Amino acid sequence: MGVPRLVARMTNLRHLSLDYPEGMLPELLQNTRSLRSLVITITSRQELDSVLGAIASIPTMRALQLLLGHAMEDKGPLDTPLMQALSLEKVIINGSTFRVVGIAMDQWVRTLLKIPRLHHLEINVTTRPSILSPVQRIRLDATTHLQSLILSTGLPTRLIEAMIASARATLSTLVLMREMDYPALFQLLQLLATCSRLKVLKWTGLCTTTRVNSPSAADRVITLQRLESLHFTSRSITQLRLFLSMSTPNLMELTIGGNVHEGTVIIETEELRKFLRRAPLVRAVYVPGIFWPYSRDVLPPVQLPNIEKLVVTTHTLASLDGIIPLEDQRLNLVVYLMNRIDSTFLNAYTMPSGLFACLDTLTIEVRELFYGRRMARMEGFEEMLPFVTNLRVIRLPIGGDVIHLDILCRAMLNGAICPKLEEIYSMQYPDWNLLLNILMMRNIPHVLDPTAQGPVALKLLAFPRQLHPAVHNAIQAALKGYWVPPLAPWVLPEDM
Repeated sequence: MGVPRLVARMTNLRHLSLDYPEGMLPELLQNTRSLRSLVITITSRQELDSVLGAIASIPTMRALQLLLGHAMEDKGPLDTPLMQALSLEKVIINGSTFRVVGIAMDQWVRTLLKIPRLHHLEINVTTRPSILSPVQRIRLDATTHLQSLILSTGLPTRLIEAMIASARATLSTLVLMREMDYPALFQLLQLLATCSRLKVLKWTGLCTTTRVNSPSAADRVITLQRLESLHFTSRSITQLRLFLSMSTPNLMELTIGGNVHEGTVIIETEELRKFLRRAPLVRAVYVPGIFWPYSRDVLPPVQLPNIEKLVVTTHTLASLDGIIPLEDQRLNLVVYLMNRIDSTFLNAYTMPSGLFACLDTLTIEVRELFYGRRMARMEGFEEMLPFVTNLRVIRLPIGGDVIHLDILCRAMLNGAICPKLEEIYSMQYPDWNLLLNILMMRNIPHVLDPTAQGPVALKLLAFPRQLHPAVHNAIQAALKGYWVPPLAPWVLPEDM
């Protein structure tokens, strides 16, 4: 049975993916009247025209992904009446070229925007950067339907600007994957300030040039009034300052990505604090790609009444100052600890007791530098423990020669440390008898008296692999509130 006849039997087929249909496409599509999405590899312009003509006769078709390869090198414009007949809402184009693509993509985009119901357009073009010809300023007709744009490195900057300008009245999501120099990036952000509905901005490129000074007073402050999610990648302080100079009063999520090498990329405290002060609604701050600011200044801490998750890179837990949640907030904190060549001594910090008191979940990871040097111990960990009074879940990494779970257990012996801790995830193996003592101290009182006051019972312990049966059984019994005798040394395996 041939493929067309097989597909014809699937009367309710909704999604279809084809590689190199080789002339069978018209017969395939004429029997798929319920098709909603199509992914297809195209090898020639003639085949592309055939595909577009076929799907124009399918009123249910909503999504099309074209894998064009070098077929997109044809500079002929797409058929405008045909574009206007399509019922597509989502179009994704993946292609590559070894020729100049500026004029061709200009014509393609101009006709793609004629699709009357198009909401999402994604164009991924790979090319040799050196062959991109300069493109003159482009004007595109205004669209009233395009809401989401994802654009890659192969598109000329002028074309990207023209597409954004044409959709400024309806554009809500913009994802850019390309490098830009500082003037082009600044001009782009100014253009985005005119997009009245923009809610999501993600830029994963790099700033290819730097400017000595931060944006000056002469540069108008860029305000993205409705932006709710900002994600950008940065490897220069100039680029960071440009983004952090913006005003985003309705921002809910901030993500700063990048590569940290020996702490060479540092955001100064006042820059980030000023930015967050202009974003009081922020719920999540992800800044793993840069070091959390540690310099002391005269600015007051930032109160973020809606913060729920904070992800940072730092060299000591004691440096996490500058943000004060409300007392009744509960925060999920993820910390990537890493050495830095300009680190200051621990006694230069004041423990951020207000932040630690709001922690519900704490995850700590230890990163290596690019040449493999790791931290010997987690700076600030032991000093932090008296302040995490509401901590419920903790995840501990491999931290050099120090067993941090042992440090935690010894601190918990007095009963006042981590009184609400219920779950422990550890990448290291502790002193098992010490851990069993903590389990029995916490859990036996609640078995004897379910209404017992004091620290809550521990509910879960997790380690990298299955434990030795003797250890496993002892922990299970202690979790259930039974007394367990100390484990003899000969019972314990050498690697635990």
